[in-house]
Amino acid sequence: MFFYDTNVAFNFVSVELDMYINDISCDIDSLHRFPLVKKVFVTKNTALPSSAPVEQLFSIGGQILTPRKNRLSDEHFEELLMLRANRHLEENS
Repeated sequence: MFFYDTNVAFNFVSVELDMYINDISCDIDSLHRFPLVKKVFVTKNTALPSSAPVEQLFSIGGQILTPRKNRLSDEHFEELLMLRANRHLEENS
C-alpha cells in the first residue's frame, strides 16, 4: 500500500519554486529544468482559442461609434471602449 505524504510533496514544490526564482536565466527554455513550474506556466499562459472576447469588443465598439459620435479621436474611442468593456469590474466592487 502506498501512502502519499503531503509534507514531502509540499517540500518538493517549495524547493523547485525557490530554485526557479533564484535561477539567473531569463529565457523560456529555463522552464525545462523546472517541470512543476512549467506545468503551471503552460496552464495559465495559454491563450484561449475563442474569438468571443474580440467579437464582444467589436460589438461594444459598434455601440460607441454611432453617427452622433463619428468625430471621436482614436484615443477617446479606445478609452470609452475600455471603460464600457470593463464596466462589470466596477459593478462588482
